[in-house]
Amino acid sequence: MAVAAVIAVTGAGTAHAEPYPHHEGIEYGSESRCREAISGGSLVGANLAGCDLTDANLSGANLIIANLTNANLAGADLNGANLTGANLTEATMGYADLTGANLTDSDLSFAALASVTGWNTVKGKDTIIGLGQAFNVPAS
Repeated sequence: MAVAAVIAVTGAGTAHAEPYPHHEGIEYGSESRCREAISGGSLVGANLAGCDLTDANLSGANLIIANLTNANLAGADLNGANLTGANLTEATMGYADLTGANLTDSDLSFAALASVTGWNTVKGKDTIIGLGQAFNVPAS
């Protein structure tokens, strides 16, 4: 089962994660680490690096300074999500809905943005790090 099947975060975010946790025996991007990161309170500072979040409902989620390095966010609903300072380096974001998302100071270096929707409504575009290195950046 993909991790995305267990994610349904709305409003200010209803999942909990310690900032960048390290757990012995749990590998980068492993399903068990990804599930642990999304269970309980806030996603602020969550370590979701390498997680499969395909088609996840993260609408309105508070992902401030979250580590989403190499995460698969293809088709994810990030409508109104707060990704301020989030690390999205090498994230796959094809077909994600970014309508009204806040990407202020986020890092999109080498992220794949093919066919994302809502790009014209994204907040903080002028502060995004690595946007020149991202792939398939939509026209503003």
